Amino acid sequence: MHIAIDAVLLKNQNAGTGFYTHHLLTALSKLTHPHRLTVFIDDAYQKSHEFESERMKVSKVKLHSVGHRILWEQLTLPYHIGAIKADVALYPFFIKPVLSKLPSIVIIHDALVKAFPESVEPSRRWYLNTMIGLSIRQAAHIVTVSEYAKTDITKYYHVDSHGISVIPAAPAPHFQLVLSEEERQNILQKYAVPFEPFFLSVGMFNKYKNYLELLHAFKAAVQMNTSLRLVMVGGDGNDSQRIASFIESHGLQDKIFRARYVTTEDLRAFYRSAIALVMTSQYESFGLPIVEAMQSDCPVVVAARTAMPETAGDAGLKYGTTQELTTILLELWRNEALKHQLKQKGLAHARKFSWQNSAEKLLKVLEQVQSKCSRVSISS
Repeated sequence: MHIAIDAVLLKNQNAGTGFYTHHLLTALSKLTHPHRLTVFIDDAYQKSHEFESERMKVSKVKLHSVGHRILWEQLTLPYHIGAIKADVALYPFFIKPVLSKLPSIVIIHDALVKAFPESVEPSRRWYLNTMIGLSIRQAAHIVTVSEYAKTDITKYYHVDSHGISVIPAAPAPHFQLVLSEEERQNILQKYAVPFEPFFLSVGMFNKYKNYLELLHAFKAAVQMNTSLRLVMVGGDGNDSQRIASFIESHGLQDKIFRARYVTTEDLRAFYRSAIALVMTSQYESFGLPIVEAMQSDCPVVVAARTAMPETAGDAGLKYGTTQELTTILLELWRNEALKHQLKQKGLAHARKFSWQNSAEKLLKVLEQVQSKCSRVSISS
């Protein structure tokens, strides 16, 4: 079987879907199987050597703008896929070429554009709503990252759940590496973190991340224990101004530190230093920081909504109200036995997630789709 993969959206600084795609391809390239794979990537992408192999060939494309990329994917990519005589195509970034008739698997990570449309700018929202819907209807099979996301896709896009497979994300391999105390301290100094220990949040400052809930709970906890501290890791988003205003208006500048961009390698030191990772999102289709933190010996606290309880399992603490979160913050700050218990359970839970296992599941889906479509073609 020859598998074509559209990965031109991979960036040199990947997050979210790009992170998932890169690590899935890297694990896929290391599996033993008889198939050939051709991966189409942007010429500017510098990390393709991590998955390029004898079985997995890379085809580089020079793309000059977003518009050029869209036109190339929709109009030119089908020609290239036909030219290499691919048997099946994989589209890891939600959208497939409408004109391509080749059996395809599309990875739909979430239904965020439907559940929280205001999180996406209007022009892009229209494009995603149109193209994701078309891609789902044309796909031979859908892959997503959690049972929650599967339910959401079924609800919003009216697709049969039997045509959706769940293939979860996993921590990057470097989260398993030993981090010395000297390295940990050097990384914190690199980002000028002014205090420790601290609670930690990880993610862009977007409204659906619901950081104001965390800030309200943290403010209430600080009123009862002034030693509490918080580090917020994440780039600017559509809620940055509200967050900054809240911190300033409540005089929390000396208790909250923001690190805008932290490399995924350096993130290990933040997890290792934190009292706990706190996830307050109103929408998560998986919640990768949860398993990264657990793999890094960091306790986890999550809101009891969307995919977060599923991803955290019984290894994370869950809260329902802001008051409950305040109580948890105060308890974790002082309770060493509870933190130790959560660390042990977290490490055991994180081992359930592996890129090798996810790659094996994906390969099985690709084989099943190709086999099914071949039988249909022969019978017709």
